[in-house]
Amino acid sequence: MAAAEEMVRRVNHAVNVDAERLYAGKDADEQHARQVLRQRGFHLLELGLCEAAEGGVDTRGIDAAVRSAFGLPARLRASGGDEPAEGETMAKTSDDRQICTCPACHGSGTQ
Repeated sequence: MAAAEEMVRRVNHAVNVDAERLYAGKDADEQHARQVLRQRGFHLLELGLCEAAEGGVDTRGIDAAVRSAFGLPARLRASGGDEPAEGETMAKTSDDRQICTCPACHGSGTQ
C-alpha cells in the first residue's frame, strides 16, 4: 500500500508543479493558460479513465460525460459492436470487460 501511496504523491506533485502559474494565468484572462489547462485536464481524465478501466471499473458513463463536456463524439459505436471504431480508445474483451487501448497508455494504440 505504501508504494501505491507514493505513486499517487508523485502524480500529485507532477500535476501541482505548474498549477499555481496556470491558475494565475487563467485568472489574468491569458488564453494560453486556459488552453493548457483544458489540454492537461483532458489528458489527466483520459489517463484516469484508462487506469480505472484496466482496474476493472466500467467507465462508459464517465467516458460519455467527459466526451460531452469536451464536445467530442461518442466513443462506443451506436451499433454496440465489440470492436472499437477508428479513433476509439476503449474496447470490450470477449468476457465483456472494458479495456483501454489509448496510445497514451499503450503506445501504439493496441493492447
